[in-house]
Amino acid sequence: MKFHPYTYLRLSVIDQCNFNCFYCRPSLRNHFLRDDERLSFPEMLSIVRCLADYGTKHIRFTGGEPLLRAHLLDLVQEISSVKELECLSLTTNGLLLSSFCRALKDKGVKKINVSLDTLKKERFRRLTGVDAFEKVRSSLLRVKQAGLEVVKLNCIIIKDFNDDEILDFVAFGQTHGIEVRFIEYFQTQARCDASSFVYLSTDEVKEIIRNKYGTLELLGSDCHAGPAQYYHLKGEETRVGFISSVTEFFCGACNRLRLTSDGKLYPCLHSAYHVDLRKPLRENDGARVRALIEEVFFDKKLYNKFYCPESIEMSRMGG
Repeated sequence: MKFHPYTYLRLSVIDQCNFNCFYCRPSLRNHFLRDDERLSFPEMLSIVRCLADYGTKHIRFTGGEPLLRAHLLDLVQEISSVKELECLSLTTNGLLLSSFCRALKDKGVKKINVSLDTLKKERFRRLTGVDAFEKVRSSLLRVKQAGLEVVKLNCIIIKDFNDDEILDFVAFGQTHGIEVRFIEYFQTQARCDASSFVYLSTDEVKEIIRNKYGTLELLGSDCHAGPAQYYHLKGEETRVGFISSVTEFFCGACNRLRLTSDGKLYPCLHSAYHVDLRKPLRENDGARVRALIEEVFFDKKLYNKFYCPESIEMSRMGG
């Protein structure tokens, strides 16, 4: 069997979300998956085992909001038993996290990313449509105390909305031992009402940080992880990361595949190209499943953000 270099699978377990952030607006979608349209846990496990046979090492549970998927811990436990895997992780908006953090660790999750774009309560409510900043902040600190290997905070920087909080986020990360990652904003679909905002480039964010902390020492990226580049701040212990979604072309080094909750395997977030694994799975056609997966391996380098469709449903694709 020929191993592939795409060692990281982002596994979307549900396409629903309990936030309604203005750059995504999932509440305005026309259709959410029915239970019978979503992959069952045995079906997800079957695909993960197949990918692990080919060399996948890292599974990240995503959504929508993955903690909305009923009995998610059962899936985590099953996937943690796949011996070829080296890391299980999860990305969440943090609203339900406090009830899950200890159990997630016990079931095998090593890393948790919490998406949090502001440290201001009223601004958080405007962004998400939910008055839950204190609950998310508390969950973030609680998961850090639970003893997971890595806790990261993902912050999308939007000019004229939260760019005045960049140093606040750095200080928050240093105070609590949490890795903060700044992500360049890019519009994902037509319902987004943030089109009047302009992204702030990674270089501009770095300059703001350098003016406060001095030289940033490049550490590079993590094995089996995504495109984030990490830096060490002089005199500080916790590193800071940057994901330059707009200004850097990192597609050539991309090691990620994406599986939606209804069984579509995508080689690239920015491409409409995919293969549908649900049908052959439900027909017990294992040979066809493997053939389609190998097709994605072969074709992945043909697809990148230069071929970005006009609309990307992040709550469906797994943000």
